[in-house]
Amino acid sequence: MKYVQDRNASVETLRTIIKMMAAHPAAFTPLNYAVWYEHLVGTNAKLSSELSKLLKGGAQLDDEIIDNLYEVYITPDCQQDHLKRLIDKITGFTKETDKQANIFGNSLQSYGNSLKQELGPEELESLISTMAADTNKMQGSMSTLQAELAASHQQIEKLNQELNSARGEAMIDPLTGVLNRRGFDIAAKKMCSVGRQVGTCLLMIDIDHFKKVNDTYGHLFGDKVIQALAETLKLKTSAKDIVSRFGGEEFAVLLPGIGSINAVKVAERLRQTIEAGKIRQANSQDYIDGITISIGISTYHDDMTIVELLDQADKALYISKEQGRNRATFFEPTILSHHEVFFKWVPDYSVGIDLIDLQHQKLINLMNDLFVAVSIHDKDQSLTDKLDELLNYVKAHFKLEEALMGEISYEELEKHVHYHNMLIDELGKLLAKATIDKTSTYFEVLWFLKNWIRSHILTEDMKYNKALPVVGFSIKDWEVQAAKG
Repeated sequence: MKYVQDRNASVETLRTIIKMMAAHPAAFTPLNYAVWYEHLVGTNAKLSSELSKLLKGGAQLDDEIIDNLYEVYITPDCQQDHLKRLIDKITGFTKETDKQANIFGNSLQSYGNSLKQELGPEELESLISTMAADTNKMQGSMSTLQAELAASHQQIEKLNQELNSARGEAMIDPLTGVLNRRGFDIAAKKMCSVGRQVGTCLLMIDIDHFKKVNDTYGHLFGDKVIQALAETLKLKTSAKDIVSRFGGEEFAVLLPGIGSINAVKVAERLRQTIEAGKIRQANSQDYIDGITISIGISTYHDDMTIVELLDQADKALYISKEQGRNRATFFEPTILSHHEVFFKWVPDYSVGIDLIDLQHQKLINLMNDLFVAVSIHDKDQSLTDKLDELLNYVKAHFKLEEALMGEISYEELEKHVHYHNMLIDELGKLLAKATIDKTSTYFEVLWFLKNWIRSHILTEDMKYNKALPVVGFSIKDWEVQAAKG
């Protein structure tokens, strides 16, 4: 059997091929189906290359073009031709050996009849000599046949391996055009062989309640949902990333060297894009929304295999579904590895005032704590407590900074206070959305805070440090008093 595909996959392929065939004038013949099938499943590279050229050139595939494609790229299957020649060759040797065996059999019968007669010494010697010659000739034919059979057996074994390999060479999912599971395995193995594992992350993605989508809107619409997700995955990831469909409504995306933090950002971007999208029904102008996905994320660590990476992402995906779907979950208890943190304190952030620097560092630590909690989907109350702690500390820090600027009669105090108030107002607006999607809102708050604080420290906070020293003012004394307060 040349084509190997399970029933569900073949039904899906059938629906896709029929839509493609319908766009061209060629009749719906088995030859036409075979051409499109081998192109879609990726088993015939030369055919796919030629067909792609025709389609890109705007060609309309009629019966003549289809017949030509079939004749040139499908009929002369090299392995099958080779196998046929081998069989013909073996058949020829077998017929010749059979012919020799019949002759030898007739000769033996003749010799038997001769032996029944009284023969003289010379006649008997001649008969024995003739029998020996015929026996040697028959042995030669048998040896030749045996040698040819052995050689042909090796060639057949090789061909059989090649045919089995060709059957599994399809690496493209026909419905979506992304890699299938086999394609993923090959691409992942290649990635590992060139040492790109460090920082690699894997997303396992599943369409939520997909059976209900199929039951409600039909399988053709379900196919459109799968295609839309595949297109989104391709658009929202980079060229080096490996996008694949594992089957049904499940996809996997391998992100080489991206790092945990960026993997979470990619996952959230994908999740939000799908949630906000609408898909038009094929038989009407109605658009269907409410499609969501769940995501499991795993990170490569030393000595891990791809199978282990898949297993961890799959377990994380299960947690996402158990906790209500439409979310991304990291497998590990913390998203932060020993190589990276969400917001890292660097010496450039120091404003030269110990107490202010210590408060900035604590702000960053509180943000990292909240980021971890959000990433692993900590309990809602825990998330709320961590967020409240962070926001209260931001306000307390602002109050302390403003008191310091008041002490030194800082000329840009009013402007600085205005910036602080703007941040508090903006955070309030962001948090108002938390009732809709708490996870996404918290991530948005964290990224906004990170960018704002980093910019604020490097610009505005550095300014009032330059206003020091002030005559009659001791920063050390102030720090002591502020710490007590």
